Amino acid sequence: MKRRRLILSGAFFLVAAAMAYYLQGIVRSALFVPVSYMWWGFNILYQSVAQLIYWILLVVGVTLMAFGSLYGKGLSAELVEEAANPRQGPLEATAGQISSTGRGGVYYKWLIANRMGKLARSILSLRNGQADVPNSPLNGRDWNPPAEVTAYLESGLTRTFADFPRQRRFSRPLETPFDIDLNQVIAYLESQMENHRD
Repeated sequence: MKRRRLILSGAFFLVAAAMAYYLQGIVRSALFVPVSYMWWGFNILYQSVAQLIYWILLVVGVTLMAFGSLYGKGLSAELVEEAANPRQGPLEATAGQISSTGRGGVYYKWLIANRMGKLARSILSLRNGQADVPNSPLNGRDWNPPAEVTAYLESGLTRTFADFPRQRRFSRPLETPFDIDLNQVIAYLESQMENHRD
């Protein structure tokens, strides 16, 4: 088998060498002469233009590429970010925080309670036709939430997360006013917003 391959490869090289010898004139006239002539023409054209023009074209090209890449990246990144993250209102932002934090620590629970309290204060100020006063109490016309909701919203507005001790590892979770079912708070705030629309 090896001997047969060796004989076939030797015959192939002999035929190729014979064809190369007999076809060298055709290859020279069809391939090498036109390529050499084109190379000679490009060389003459290159040498006829001053080097200063090449440097000017190079600097202008590099400047345009740099400016285009910087401008294009900023614009496309801004468009992509705006399409991926549309602007959110306070209720959507709070809902996003609720879904992303899950059962987090006291800080995250307080942060959500604080946002909900500010939203409740905004609802009350709109209902009363007044400007939103930062430290105003949560009371007004038709405002009678359940006791747990009141404690939750008031704790979010009047206290800080530092008022509650940190939970130690492997210990029972500490009870805070923030351990309420958030659906209760959201349902009450939505009902107040619907009452205001009516």
